[in-house]
Amino acid sequence: MIDFPPMLSHRFRVRFYFKLLSYLPGVPDPMDAEFQSVDGLSQSMAVDKRVEGGRNVGMLHLPLQVSHGNVTLQRGVIVRTPLTTILQQGLGSFRLFGIDMTIMALDETQTPVATWSLIDATPVRWSTSGLNANSNQFLINSFEFAYRDMSMMGAMT
Repeated sequence: MIDFPPMLSHRFRVRFYFKLLSYLPGVPDPMDAEFQSVDGLSQSMAVDKRVEGGRNVGMLHLPLQVSHGNVTLQRGVIVRTPLTTILQQGLGSFRLFGIDMTIMALDETQTPVATWSLIDATPVRWSTSGLNANSNQFLINSFEFAYRDMSMMGAMT
C-alpha cells in the first residue's frame, strides 16, 4: 500500500508571470517568490435548482457559473520589486496587466507536491500593517488579487 502523508502548509512558493510587459518577460523574479502566507484559494459553482417534473423527492441542480475567491498574499515589507511596481501601476493609475500566478506546496526536499495556477490575476487591494512605536513586530504587506480562472495540479516536474 502506498502511503500519502498529508501536506504541511508551511512550505510553499509563489511565482508571478507578467505577460504583457516587454521589460518583465515571463521569467519569475526570485524576490517575489517568498511570502508569509497565502489565503483565499477557492472555487464555487452557482446552480439553478429545478424541481424534476412529476417527482416530489428531488431537485435538479443545473450549473450556472463558477466563481473564485480573491487570493491574499502576505510578506514583510521589502525593497521595491517587479511585483510592487506592477501593483503600484495597477492600483494607482488603472494600468492593469495580465498576471499569471503559480502557488506551489513543497515537500521537505522543496519539490512541488501540489500546484495552483491562477490565470489573469488582477490586483484589487494592497495594504500595509499598522506602524506602532510600542511594538517591534515586522511590517507586513498584504496583496489581494482577483483572478479569472484557477486549476489545481499534482506535482510539477
